[in-house]
Amino acid sequence: TSGVDVQVDWRLDLGPGDGPYIRGFTPEWEVDARVGTHWTTYDAAVDLPLEVRGPLRLVLRYSRVLPQTAVVDVAVAGRPAPRFTCRGGAWDERTLDIGPVPPQPAVVEMRVDSHDRRNLGLKLDWMRLEAGGARLRGPARLRPSATIALVAVLLLALGWSGADAVALAAPVAVVLAG
Repeated sequence: TSGVDVQVDWRLDLGPGDGPYIRGFTPEWEVDARVGTHWTTYDAAVDLPLEVRGPLRLVLRYSRVLPQTAVVDVAVAGRPAPRFTCRGGAWDERTLDIGPVPPQPAVVEMRVDSHDRRNLGLKLDWMRLEAGGARLRGPARLRPSATIALVAVLLLALGWSGADAVALAAPVAVVLAG
């Protein structure tokens, strides 16, 4: 998993738990009718623990409930997507085809110009990033190996033999490799 490229279809639900991945969002997220959302400011980004390559596509589910029209510029892995505008309060899904990119960190940057003077951009429900290839980057590269080692050590501490601990940790390795 850490060094192998795989095709990725990665979805991030915005709201509770999105903190490690976002910057430039409002401090509080919202939950309406059991759906978590988070407002971007005028300059926001989502930094995923992935390096992506190949053709990219970004799908956003968002709403713009303020009366001012927002002009939205999005870039994924440093490559700009087509500009779009929105307003009106309805939930919308927008697919942005980014095209091919060389290996780059999976960073989604959003710049919103709306002149509402509240520093509010889009109210995001979720985003999905589709890439031709991806691999974990940064500390995330070590998580699968560390998890397998932890399972094996716990089994050894519980009295399992070395061979049995390895045999029981193997399914964990297979799941993490997937």
